[in-house]
Formats: sequence, C-alpha cells, structure tokens
Amino acid sequence: MNRPLVLLVSATVGLVAGSVYASDSHGSGHAPAPHVSSPSKSTSKLAGTTTATAAKPAGTSTKAKAAPAATSAASAATFTPGEVRKRLVDGNVWFARGGIPVGDVTPTRRASVAPSQAPWVTVLTCADSRVPPEHLFNVGLGEMFTVRVAGNVADPVTVGSVEYAAEHLHTPVVLVLGHERCGAVKAAMGTDKLGPNLDALLGLVRPGIKGAADLDAAIDANVRAQVAALGKSAILAHLQGQGHLSVIGGRYDLDSGVVDFLGDALAGAPVSPMSPVPFTR
Repeated sequence: MNRPLVLLVSATVGLVAGSVYASDSHGSGHAPAPHVSSPSKSTSKLAGTTTATAAKPAGTSTKAKAAPAATSAASAATFTPGEVRKRLVDGNVWFARGGIPVGDVTPTRRASVAPSQAPWVTVLTCADSRVPPEHLFNVGLGEMFTVRVAGNVADPVTVGSVEYAAEHLHTPVVLVLGHERCGAVKAAMGTDKLGPNLDALLGLVRPGIKGAADLDAAIDANVRAQVAALGKSAILAHLQGQGHLSVIGGRYDLDSGVVDFLGDALAGAPVSPMSPVPFTR
C-alpha cells in the first residue's frame, strides 16, 4: 500500500469515529464541532453537569495534519480556565467517539519537552487502571500534570502535588476526576477493616459520602468532597481568589467513555486554540 493511500485510510477511520477538530496550528481560531448530549447517556448522574459529546462536523478534512508544536511555559500560562476546559471537552469527545489517538508522544515531542514542562491542566484522579487521563482527554507528553491515587482523595501528599502544579507550573485548571464503579468508594461505603493503610485512605472518603443512597451517588459526593478539600489549601485558595485557578469536578463513565463535568464549568467557555489535530507517526 503506498503512502497516500495509507494517509487516506487513516483519516477516513478518524471521520467515521469522530471529527477532526480545529486548525492547522495553535491559535488559528477555527472552531471545533458543537457539543451535544451523549446518545447513550443523555442525562448526567452529576447534578447540573454538561455532557462532553459532540456532533460530527460537516466538511471535515480527510488529510492528516501535523501535530501542534510544544507549548512553552510562558504561553501555557496565558490560557484561561475556560480555554482549558474547552480543550478537555474536545479531547474527551475525540476519545469517546473512538477517534484515532493524536496526543503527541513522538521522539520529536519527547525531545522538545525534556528540558522543562509546561502542562496546561492538573488532574487529580483515581489510580484505577481503566481511567488513564491522558487517553481520556487525548493529550500527549508535557500537557497534563497527573496525580493519581485510589479514590482520587485530596490528602496532604496529593494536595502538595496539586499546589506545585498550580503555583509553580501555572496550570489554570485543576480537575478532580472520579469514575463509575470506583472500588475505593465502594469499599468506603462498607465497614470492613482492610489494614491500616487502606483504612486510612478510606477514612478520607467516608466523611464526604455519608447519606449517599447508592454507589453512583457516593462517587459524585466524593468528587465534590475532594474539590472542597482542595479549596482548604491556602495556596490554591489564593490562586482562585486572584482568578488564576479554577478547581472543577468530573466523573468518567467507564461504559461510554464520556466525562461529565460538575456544575456550569463549561458555560461560556470559548473555543480553545489547543484543539487536537491528527498527525502521522
């Protein structure tokens, strides 16, 4: 098979699975597809959430394009929380619709970010093997500062990691991401003793899920509780007060691949200049 035909086949698969978003380079201003509710789960289990799904845009290009260049530390700091939230939605739409992974993990990208990092988002999520955030949001090397622990709990160690990313790396958004069928939350709903270390971890979950009617409600409540726990950090609270940081919650659906965001996190979010662009490996 010659190279032009390979490119055509690859791009066509991308069109069937999901849309090719945005521009040929950063900041071109081309808008990605509008977002609509997930056909499989149209109602979010989180009160007041916006479901990250999108309709396939018309006139999508079938030609593979080059990956965006690495984002410098200076430029990463200029992205607003709204732009970052929009980028998360774009990436999750691509993933949930089965789009070809386009997060840049090439040797060229690896070399470009080796000297320093400039992530544009921090994600505190569960250590569950089914919830790899870089894949869920379709990002490459150097884009996402990830903190993972069972139950996505905000204990002093994880909060310290989040503070480092927000204060020193200037990530404008922190996302606390829970997920469907979380084993840590399920265990916290019980009373079994699992050993000193696991019991200590579950002790950070139990207060926030008291009164939850079922596991789904408990998972949602835990996300909100951990968002609130991050809000007790003096460093994070200061950055929020200055308008430099937004802390939001979300829930990943293991079946649909969709991330639902809490509250009005996406309301009025502008089109992101960082929407994913396919590239050939």
